[in-house]
Amino acid sequence: SKTPDNYTVRLNDIITWTINYENIGYSIGYNSVIVEDITAYPWLEFIQTGGWVQVSPGIYSNSVGDLLPNQEGFVLFQTKIIGPIPQNTNSIENTAVLFMSPLGGDPLSLSSSSGVTLNVETFSSTNFTKVLFSGNPVYGENISYQICTTNNGTVQLNPPLTVVDNLPTGTTFIPGLSTVNNAPLLNYTLTGQQLSYDITTSPLNPGESICSII
Repeated sequence: SKTPDNYTVRLNDIITWTINYENIGYSIGYNSVIVEDITAYPWLEFIQTGGWVQVSPGIYSNSVGDLLPNQEGFVLFQTKIIGPIPQNTNSIENTAVLFMSPLGGDPLSLSSSSGVTLNVETFSSTNFTKVLFSGNPVYGENISYQICTTNNGTVQLNPPLTVVDNLPTGTTFIPGLSTVNNAPLLNYTLTGQQLSYDITTSPLNPGESICSII
């Protein structure tokens, strides 16, 4: 069996897992190895403790030796949610596998596996700021302002991420003078005084910001 110390987790939480194992067969289980695979969750960090070794990226093993019939024991390990958590992710389904060899060779025979599902608390939140660069513009003068979008949530925000900006009354949008993330703003939609444009083609991670100058 496999149990976490908390069934509801969030970004930056450390989860302590307990794996209980037992040889329920009638013969010795030689070269018994527990294998833990977290490759499906690149936003989980395995905290390596005694007995665990990394076999390959995201896969760890712990050798528990030869197990007599009805012999049991347990091992511990920890993972940390380092993020960014992909959008629409709300659970971790994790399985540990125990391999044993009844003949004393390589532990290739699957003895048993145990899975557990955790709830992942996530939320999406963005913050927008709009700052005018010209304090007291006069008629006929070009004015500029900056709009910054910040991901204040715990999950990645996937594109398209669209900003809808209502242009100041009495102004006209001037193509060619605006930028998004220091690149020219080339693709936009202008309907009356409403300007719409995408700000990124890549996911926006928690804590990251993208600014545009209009």
